[in-house]
Amino acid sequence: MRSLTSLFRRQPQYGMRRDPAPTRWGYRYQRLMLTPAFRIGLRFGLPLVLVAAVGGIWFGQQDNRTAFAAQVDRLKAMVQQRPEFMVGAVEIEGAEPALAAAIKAFLPEKMPVSSFDLDLPEIRSRIRELTAVADATVRVRPGGTLEVAVTQRVPVAVWRYVDGLRLVDAEGVMTGMIPARSDRADLPLIAGDGAREKIDEALALFAAAAPVAPRIRGLVRMGERRWDLVLDRDQRILLPAEAPVKALERVMALDEAEEILARDIAAVDIRNEDRPTIRLTEQALVRLRRVSETNKKRGGNKMGQLYQTQRAMRHMRKAAMQRGVIAILDVGTSKIACLVLRFDGDAPALEGVGSMAGQSNFRIIGAATTRSRGVSFGEVAAMAETERAIRTAVQAAQKMAGVRVDHVIATLSGARPRSYGLDGEVEVEEGQVTDGDIGRVLAACEMPDYGDGREVLHAQPVNFALDHRSGLADPRGQIGQRLTTDMHLLTVDATAIENLLYCIKRCDLEVAGIASSAYVSGVSSLVEDEQELGAACIDMGGGSTGISVFIRKHMIYADSVRMGGDHVTSDISMGLQVPMATAERIKTFYGGVVATGMDDREMIEIGGDTGDWEHDRRTVSRAELIGIMRPRVEEILEEVRQRLDAAGFEHLPSQQIVLTGGGSQIPGLDGLATRILGQQVRLGRPLRVQGLPQAATGPAFAGSVGLCLFAAHPQDEWWDFEVPAERHSARSFKRAFKWFKDNW
Repeated sequence: MRSLTSLFRRQPQYGMRRDPAPTRWGYRYQRLMLTPAFRIGLRFGLPLVLVAAVGGIWFGQQDNRTAFAAQVDRLKAMVQQRPEFMVGAVEIEGAEPALAAAIKAFLPEKMPVSSFDLDLPEIRSRIRELTAVADATVRVRPGGTLEVAVTQRVPVAVWRYVDGLRLVDAEGVMTGMIPARSDRADLPLIAGDGAREKIDEALALFAAAAPVAPRIRGLVRMGERRWDLVLDRDQRILLPAEAPVKALERVMALDEAEEILARDIAAVDIRNEDRPTIRLTEQALVRLRRVSETNKKRGGNKMGQLYQTQRAMRHMRKAAMQRGVIAILDVGTSKIACLVLRFDGDAPALEGVGSMAGQSNFRIIGAATTRSRGVSFGEVAAMAETERAIRTAVQAAQKMAGVRVDHVIATLSGARPRSYGLDGEVEVEEGQVTDGDIGRVLAACEMPDYGDGREVLHAQPVNFALDHRSGLADPRGQIGQRLTTDMHLLTVDATAIENLLYCIKRCDLEVAGIASSAYVSGVSSLVEDEQELGAACIDMGGGSTGISVFIRKHMIYADSVRMGGDHVTSDISMGLQVPMATAERIKTFYGGVVATGMDDREMIEIGGDTGDWEHDRRTVSRAELIGIMRPRVEEILEEVRQRLDAAGFEHLPSQQIVLTGGGSQIPGLDGLATRILGQQVRLGRPLRVQGLPQAATGPAFAGSVGLCLFAAHPQDEWWDFEVPAERHSARSFKRAFKWFKDNW
């Protein structure tokens, strides 16, 4: 009998099939539980919600919130009051005692204090509001020290104002006041309305007036437009409103050359650029009249006339080199070359030997060459044309160098140079030769009457003798009784110099020196042994041929022939009936002076663009071209030989002749020169200097390179020494005024 439970037990029904697919809700639940975000939210989010709900209910009660805030404040105080966060000391750096006391007023009075209670940006802002502070930094250093680093405004001048004496910095900001001028006697004094706003210009003027710094009493701003520089002895320099620094530099150059401010001068008025004036004291006027009357009786002193001008240019060259940049201007008949030199300092200038000396302290940073215009026989013939050509060359060189050029040293070719040999003799005053003895022996040289319309370009002592010892290059410091010297004086046409200087001035450039092209070409083309033993340098330029003779490293003779390479070109132009440009091309590519058997068969196409086919297709043999060129070259060399014979060139220990210049590149010229001149002849190239472009290394640039060496290491000349005042006092005052006006 079956039990009762068995009746209710479900009997398996065999043979029925179940659907294995999950239900829709079961499927979705499974997918939801397998989603990572849902699982994370369920695991962490639900507890957070419960905690937030409980916290919200707890914070909903006011008592609970008050208790919580008090507990947070207590914990915060505990953290802020910990020893590592406490500031117990203050350090103020870079401030004077008075300024430090003012800064402490912005800092907490009681120490220690928590660093969390310090508003550092606010403290820094208040400190920077002080007039004596340019900048400040505030920070808390490890160890609990409040560090205040101050960049204090440095007063650079004392400004005399209506309410007293104020100190101003380089930006014109007042940094304080002083009760008396003696409190800051080390600072320059400025005065006048608007002086503080132009403090940068005032500082530049003080720098320009450095040679007379001990004499400066102050700088006064006049009418808020311009400055007056006040010196001791009630002297004033009245400066213009425009470019006062440049104007003051000119006055300083004049003073260095002639010590004009040391004389009885009341004021130097340069307010009007076109009419600078010098006002003398009554005593100076009386003295000037007396000296002028004496001069008329004596006939004047020519050496005194040139002394101040050359010294002024020498000082200007020195000032330009100290600034670091100067330009070289080679003004020739066929080309104008401009080289920009950058000087690195004075120390390396002593390196090198002979003509190599001095070139190690500079390098060429800009170079440009342009076709010369308005120059004939090496002299300015058309002022406007030459001015445009100079501007073109200078502008291109400045662009290459990336600097502005204000001072140039120029060459002068042609101008009919004439050499004189002078000698002088004096007794040594103290038994040992000094600079004063050198000046006296040079002043003892009797000046020749070289005529009106001439100017001295070079006056170089070439030999000194002390007692019976001759051949001394520098007798200073040696012991002896009687000092003698031989001096070479080179004069040129004064008009040629004046035209060149005026043309350069019209280009807004200052002339810091001028040299003979023949001289500087010899400096760059002759090697040291040739300069020592005796040699001649023949510089064949476009419009003239320069001649210079050297011995013992000094030039003892110079002259020129008023013919050059352009005359050869002109002969070709007339002989072949072609333009000058075509003649120059033919001379450059096919020219020569020595014919061979092959030259009759070598035909040269003349070319042209006249439109006449038969005329433009003409040809000429090279032998015919040489027949046109050779007579002119022989004429030039014959003139050179006559001048060398007149100079006594055959009496030198060595008679080496060096050809240089653009005209010396004619093939066969050295052989022809050897036959005509009867001496050893070689072709010379200028020395290599740093930065010189490859295109400027040929003989045509011998004068330019020589002028670079002359600028860096000039030979001592008569005006480099202090000549006794009685030698040229008779006309120095007048010469000073003339130079001052002519070169302004």
